Amino acid sequence: MPNVSRNLSPVSAPSAPATQAVDLRHFAPTGVSLLRDGGTILVKGNLNRSLVADVRLDGAINSPTRGKFFVASHMWNKSSGPEHAMTKAEMKQLKASMTKFLSTVRLDRSTGQAYGTFMQRLDDALGATPAKPAKVTAATTQRLLQSTNRAIAGGHLKWRNGMPLGERMVEVPLFTERHPDGYSYSAMVPVGALAPSAPVSDPNKATSFFIKRTGGFAGSTTYAGPVKVAK
Repeated sequence: MPNVSRNLSPVSAPSAPATQAVDLRHFAPTGVSLLRDGGTILVKGNLNRSLVADVRLDGAINSPTRGKFFVASHMWNKSSGPEHAMTKAEMKQLKASMTKFLSTVRLDRSTGQAYGTFMQRLDDALGATPAKPAKVTAATTQRLLQSTNRAIAGGHLKWRNGMPLGERMVEVPLFTERHPDGYSYSAMVPVGALAPSAPVSDPNKATSFFIKRTGGFAGSTTYAGPVKVAK
């Protein structure tokens, strides 16, 4: 599973653009790192069995190339080669391959947030318009409420501090318990990949969802699921 790390090392100035493009159609991320320089994100991954690539989003506060993407490829057993500013074609390939990757994995909170920020900046660089999910209907909200009440009454829910973050979620508020230290409940409906402009499914057609519970004596937030949507 890809992991996230934090690195305090400074980022060197970008190298002069290389003439050879990097084929990112089959780029498979293996890790993401956040640099404490204002927002630089590094994503490493495999291109094939022999080649790997290092993709860098320059987020350094005072960098003249802040917000730009750079890439370098090299043999898996060699040090990274010179990087170059990514072309629009390379960024489109990167977006397609990473969108596919993020739709098939489940990530922990910090890793999911890092990839989410990276993809948002990639969309910004490409000038993409974030996709918006359809509005949740009253009928869907009623089915989610019915499913939640049934699941709570069953007494078999296992509450945990996080939920899968490889998917984009739509939150649907359901109800709040009317007593001191009561909980508020919401349905978290998955609607597609984490990438902001990835295709978004209709939340009204979802067959399962997660329950979000917030409040209580400790004021904590926990999750349970997936729970099947009542028909």
